[in-house]
Amino acid sequence: MNNLPRRTNDASRPASTLNVLAGIWLIISAWVLGYSGVSAAMGDMLIVGIVVLILAAIRLGTPGAVGLSWINVLLGIWLIISPFVLGFTAASAAMSNAIILGILVVLFGLWAALASQTPRRRHAERLPAVARCAMIVGLGKGRLQFRGRGAPSCSAA
Repeated sequence: MNNLPRRTNDASRPASTLNVLAGIWLIISAWVLGYSGVSAAMGDMLIVGIVVLILAAIRLGTPGAVGLSWINVLLGIWLIISPFVLGFTAASAAMSNAIILGILVVLFGLWAALASQTPRRRHAERLPAVARCAMIVGLGKGRLQFRGRGAPSCSAA
């Protein structure tokens, strides 16, 4: 059973869609940019691209899975530092691709994660019914009625 909220107007959708596209580009970029002979760069882009693509695609179908966007942020940070860690700084196309796509994946991941944070409810919506009614009555805009043993009801004036 999935308890994650589903919203059709989820603000993270454009960012997740862009991360899907970034994942696709990462997968094919070694052949398009001509650094498929640099095994460290090609393997890095291929693996990270597949993971970014899968996480962003899942995120599109499950808007409440904010954690997936945060994982993509971490993968974007890895892409930025990977040329230096894996030692493919001499392959300028691979290094530039990793850094630029890393920055984009971080930005799209942050956008997706922050855009889908549930907005804070208004203070009155968090109050129990009795407190809301007391607040309405206190403001002179309604009256509190007690009927039998049930919860009090509140009506607007």
